[in-house]
Amino acid sequence: MEKQYRNRLNARFEDLMNALPPESLRSPATVFGYSSATAVTANAVERQVSKGEVLELARKHIQRLEQQRDDLKRERDELQDTSQRLQKIYASQSSEHGQTSERAADRDDDDEDNEEEDDGV
Repeated sequence: MEKQYRNRLNARFEDLMNALPPESLRSPATVFGYSSATAVTANAVERQVSKGEVLELARKHIQRLEQQRDDLKRERDELQDTSQRLQKIYASQSSEHGQTSERAADRDDDDEDNEEEDDGV
């Protein structure tokens, strides 16, 4: 019974380690907060990684993912703000252009009216 429990637990740790991106296991451990003496490099991957190291690698990976998520949210918000500002500018320029076009059309109509009056005199 105890052996089955250990086997299941070990399998879950192995699953967790396999879920980590390969660069997590190949990168110098200083990236993960370890000293270079305990670095998990490509050559050291063959050695047995302790359960504590697996948990620490997973924790650091989750932190990086959360930071990326936060950065992407911030970037999305900035892009949405920029988009809204540009839409307002476009709308105001379009309405100004429309008013300018209407005024020009009114002037053309007035000019035509004046020409007709001149012709009638």
